[in-house]
Amino acid sequence: MAALDPEQALELVLEHTPAPRGVNLSLTTAVGLTLAETASCGTNGDAIVLERGSPVTAAVAGLLAAIGHNEVSVIRPPSVAVVSVTEEPAVGVMLTALAREAGVTTTRHFTAEPTLEDLAFLLDHVSQADLVIVAGEVFSNSRDIAPQAMVHCGATIVFHGVAQDPGDRMLLATRDQQLLFGLPVEPTGMNICFRRYVDAAIRKWTARPPTGRFRGRLSGPLEVRSDRTRYVLASCTEGSGSIQVRPLEQGLVPSLEADAYVALFPGTYILADGSEVHGAWLDRALRIGTCS
Repeated sequence: MAALDPEQALELVLEHTPAPRGVNLSLTTAVGLTLAETASCGTNGDAIVLERGSPVTAAVAGLLAAIGHNEVSVIRPPSVAVVSVTEEPAVGVMLTALAREAGVTTTRHFTAEPTLEDLAFLLDHVSQADLVIVAGEVFSNSRDIAPQAMVHCGATIVFHGVAQDPGDRMLLATRDQQLLFGLPVEPTGMNICFRRYVDAAIRKWTARPPTGRFRGRLSGPLEVRSDRTRYVLASCTEGSGSIQVRPLEQGLVPSLEADAYVALFPGTYILADGSEVHGAWLDRALRIGTCS
């Protein structure tokens, strides 16, 4: 199966993500979830219209209660199971935390041995989860057993391989309404692949807007050597009418500074200081909706 263009891969993720499903909950229980339908809060000409996908905050719950509502229709976020196939404990912790940051409240973590039998057993065990994330060394060229285990459990591979760096072995599979992602174990690749693909699926599932994208300028020269689209974590500052983008090294520690990632075209070239680059925000709370 040929590696997909990253934009095609993202389109397939969104195409296979189920439509949001509404459920009626009490106002206090609904806080933290997103609205399944447009709601009007307030009275006497002070009403505020909240669009589908808006978060139910304490203020929203209070306003709805003030006009006589006891419950509200909200979107049930997907349940997530994380399966790490590695001895590195940071993998499961990081993926579980990323899922929580993305708005998922029900997350379970399991550790599998790097064998087809054990991984298939765990995938059967998490068959009721809406979304499954598998990460580990099982995606190396010599030990690519994750897709075999998924097929063994009745899943269909949507794509396996994306023309990007890092994360070229990433995959998406489906089993009925369940989504199964295969992510790299390396921290930078895991972070970018989760933010770019898994977070996009969760956002569609919960009717939240896509992550904001931007155009910025490099704060120094950057050498590019890749035959695929290269994604680089970055730290950004805003001022003088432009966004200054500072690329970061790969690894868990540099990722602490990252609030965005930038996409670089394939090839061998040097981007000069001040070159324009395109990116997407990682800092959801501060950057959501900041688009080019």
